[in-house]
Amino acid sequence: MQTVQYGGQSYWLVTEPVTNQAGRGFYLFRPTTPSNWPLAIQAPHPKNDLYTGYIALHLFTNSSAHALAVATVTRTLADMAHMDGTYFQSFTTSFAYVCPTGRVIQIHGFAPSNYPELNADVVLSAATNKPPNWLTNYAYALSDITGFIVAAYPYDTSVLGGTRNAQAAALRQFPNARFIHTEIARPAREMLYTNALIRQLMAEWFSFVSHQ
Repeated sequence: MQTVQYGGQSYWLVTEPVTNQAGRGFYLFRPTTPSNWPLAIQAPHPKNDLYTGYIALHLFTNSSAHALAVATVTRTLADMAHMDGTYFQSFTTSFAYVCPTGRVIQIHGFAPSNYPELNADVVLSAATNKPPNWLTNYAYALSDITGFIVAAYPYDTSVLGGTRNAQAAALRQFPNARFIHTEIARPAREMLYTNALIRQLMAEWFSFVSHQ
């Protein structure tokens, strides 16, 4: 654990050594964020879902999110989104214990060519087949703020719902916590990677999520 500086702000960094990455993860905490409206960002597949680690890091530093969790191995070695008993999962439950009304936004990526029937830049899900009312509000807001075509699972699409997600399952023991499974198509990820304005608009949506 160490304190790091970035963009004029201080963060707490907890990570395994770069030379010994065994899947324990990379975690950043913003110690100065107000305790109300807590938000955590996660990227469980940064080495497979292109740009998701970069996007998650930059959305964290450009928003008021409390914490960031990024996996450090490929999903072939260890799929953090489908495993219990990991540091990644402990981060999730610890965040909810400290912030029982917190929101967890988890960023994934998909290839549009694998889903030719899907006309969407982003698929939002609560990782359940019976989504709460807030899901559609989040989807409408993301579309309005960024201009992305956003589908809400299972209302607008029957794919990419993340219903077997381990972090979503863990958060169900916290009735006031919210899990937002966010699948982003590669062209939209490329925009978020190259365009600072789009990243800032996405960060504004993060703020909307944390306040609703």
